[in-house]
Amino acid sequence: MRAPFGGFEFYRKLSKEQLEDFVIQIQQKLIQLGVNEILIRNHPNLYNECEAQLLNDSLLNLEFKFSEDVCSIILVDEKPYHRKIKISERQKLVKAEKLFEFERVNRKQLPTLYSFIASCREERNQSLSMTLPELRKLVTVFPDRILFFKVGTNSEISAAAIVIRVSKTILYTFYYAHTKTHNRISPVVFLISGIYDYALKLKISMIDLGTSMINGHVNKSLLHFKTSIGGVVTKKQTFTKML
Repeated sequence: MRAPFGGFEFYRKLSKEQLEDFVIQIQQKLIQLGVNEILIRNHPNLYNECEAQLLNDSLLNLEFKFSEDVCSIILVDEKPYHRKIKISERQKLVKAEKLFEFERVNRKQLPTLYSFIASCREERNQSLSMTLPELRKLVTVFPDRILFFKVGTNSEISAAAIVIRVSKTILYTFYYAHTKTHNRISPVVFLISGIYDYALKLKISMIDLGTSMINGHVNKSLLHFKTSIGGVVTKKQTFTKML
């Protein structure tokens, strides 16, 4: 239930009939196991728009109900990152580049980065969805999929991110934050810039900034920020069905 998404990934030539037959077989098996509800929190549509449309049509035809979240994704291409963001954010980026250093760090830094991000969330009366032990376990299971980045000086961290490599071509910014004291500079923009350059080198095509929903409603200020730093708006469907 706490996973950001998880659903179907299938061959692009799969027909609607084949997909529906597969889902029907899953339903029958789940009923035998005593399951009474299915919840499918699919990935953002922009990951694969044709696949998303096929899945949407198939599940609605099988009487699934659905809701939508609004998400933002930065498309990584040859266009420099600073040209993808608004002028106001570009000015902050220039300032941050002069004050801080960007660095990818190893997983030994997890406790430090987790503590930093948690404190940034506390400043804003927010919390993290996973505890440090839970996150450690995730890193142990997927050691090559969890990446760590920070921005700051030799003496302090100003912004940090814990990123999941979803696939060969997609990064998901699981947690990221910067301190309130640096709001005017917004070092998180420099952080995302560094992650963008990292993605470009590895031929990663998307950086998923996550949802802009809070309690089922669009957080307009959060969505505005994500589009200001280069995010393209897309949607993510959640499908449910009582068995």
